[in-house]
Amino acid sequence: MKKILIALTIACGTAFAASAQKDIPAGQRYEAVQLDDNDDVFSVFKYKDADGTFGYYMSVGHTTSRVDIEVGSILDGSFKKTPETCICLGSNADEALETLNGLIELLEEEVGTVKELPCRNTNGVGLLDYSTVSCAIVKPFLSGKRFRIAFKCYDHVYESDLTKGNLKSLRNGLKLNQKLQPDK
Repeated sequence: MKKILIALTIACGTAFAASAQKDIPAGQRYEAVQLDDNDDVFSVFKYKDADGTFGYYMSVGHTTSRVDIEVGSILDGSFKKTPETCICLGSNADEALETLNGLIELLEEEVGTVKELPCRNTNGVGLLDYSTVSCAIVKPFLSGKRFRIAFKCYDHVYESDLTKGNLKSLRNGLKLNQKLQPDK
């Protein structure tokens, strides 16, 4: 089911990107691939800054329920938001693929290894200042190694777990997107 959703996301994103203008407007994200894994949300996208420079980024987010609403039996629900940080992958798709491959290889390191990665904070609309984000290699009980990425957003600290399978899915989705929509 997860693979079908990934394929549909890639197909829809590619169709949207193919219909987009040749000149990408500054401040707009063009998603290459998106992956939802429980409450963690990951995507790889291209972004153009106001000065005209391009970059590829991996969005790392964590969906949280902020307010629960209960009004009798007619209406109940919650407001959800996904705070995120965006890890810098490179200025083109080849650099982004190389960075993703490096992250996959980094998971071979010892549990407890901490790596600082360059990132950009976001306000939900556009990318803001450059910063760093801490990624620690952890191995939960009865589970495989993964990156635990801790980031601050909206004055709170959030954590997302990025597995080797997630990284490979993002890498493969970016490869497919690059074949369909190569950088010009």
